[in-house]
Amino acid sequence: MSDGALRDDPRYGPDRGRLLDEAVAADDCRALLAIHMDARVVGWVVLVHLLQIVIWGFFYAWSHGMPDLRSAFYFSAVTYTTTGYGDLVLPKEWRLVGGVEALTGILMCGLSTGLFFAVFTKVFGLHR
Repeated sequence: MSDGALRDDPRYGPDRGRLLDEAVAADDCRALLAIHMDARVVGWVVLVHLLQIVIWGFFYAWSHGMPDLRSAFYFSAVTYTTTGYGDLVLPKEWRLVGGVEALTGILMCGLSTGLFFAVFTKVFGLHR
């Protein structure tokens, strides 16, 4: 039975059409709020990841682990995401630090996954 048929059915009373419209509007509002909330969470999480990459990059450049800031940022992004191209490497005495950054990156990505799951579960009511 379509919404139009429900709206005209006398068994549902004269307010059925208004109630149906309000319910649809409320669902649309919840969906828009959920999308907005999800976008904000995703934005903040990505910003925190980028901030960590930049901080590690500044550390590599400041401590002369990388020849310049651009290389340091690139190395940091590749290491943090555990991509590990191998085209840039730290000096021998700094290689353990690269592993620490990779460990930090993979743990933070796991934490982000848990956060996303919790947000989506709450927003979409998946806990029922």
